[in-house]
Amino acid sequence: MGNQNEILDQSIYEAVINASHDAIVIVDADSQVFFWNESAEKLFGYSSDFMVGKNMHSYITPDRHRAISHVAFKKFQESGEGRALGRMVEIEALRQDGVEIWVELSLTAFEVEGKRWAFAIIRDITEKKRLEIELQEEASTDALTGLSNRREFQRQLESHLDHPMSMAIIDIDHFKQINDGYGHLIGDEAIQMVAGCLTDMFSDAISVARLGGEEFGVLFSSDDIDLVFNFCEEFRILLSRQRFSEHDLSLTVSIGVSGYKSTARGMFYAADVALYEAKAGGRNRVCLAQRG
Repeated sequence: MGNQNEILDQSIYEAVINASHDAIVIVDADSQVFFWNESAEKLFGYSSDFMVGKNMHSYITPDRHRAISHVAFKKFQESGEGRALGRMVEIEALRQDGVEIWVELSLTAFEVEGKRWAFAIIRDITEKKRLEIELQEEASTDALTGLSNRREFQRQLESHLDHPMSMAIIDIDHFKQINDGYGHLIGDEAIQMVAGCLTDMFSDAISVARLGGEEFGVLFSSDDIDLVFNFCEEFRILLSRQRFSEHDLSLTVSIGVSGYKSTARGMFYAADVALYEAKAGGRNRVCLAQRG
């Protein structure tokens, strides 16, 4: 009777585990798979017959994370500690077909013959992460141009204050005349053309952003203000030669350049003052903020 109960208990246990919508994996002290349920088969594409006895990290951990995963499992064996123990963590995983997915992972430790094994619950959160990334992009991206928006530009500026840096603020000259004379759709074309030229010319900048309206910002990873001035002058000339819309229009920009300041507010203020000087001086020019 005792034998029958053990068989029944085992059958119930396996039925419950295999009925789970989450992937459930048991890994022994050598990172080898001891148990691999049906949801794990569906999630990763590997059958239980194939995975049992295999090193889990060699199959479902992306190459770039594999070394650190081995180190983390060794630390778990030695100390019983791990960032996924008793909590859910989000990590990248690899399917049999080579596609990377996002999963939520939680581990529970238990001992077998004095060695630590791990009971893993794994849930596919790829769609959730995709939506999160889309929302983050929407929150930091200008819809018309695809550039960073002012909030993201400010964040990048503040996060790089400990590094050599310069800033340029670019304003389209007489933009209201374009909108009033040709309509907002042509105005949008003008903004998109400037955005495209900025992206092409300053692809290695820390940030290229539309700050609002017809105003743009560029953060350069250099505090050589003369070099940045030359870059901006080259951009100004290049842009003035571009044509856009069915009306074969061209436009010019005024640019204010600021060198490194210890605060984000200081850099914005200096670049704004330089931009005002460029406009007051006749527009279609680059002006440097006062040094110091």
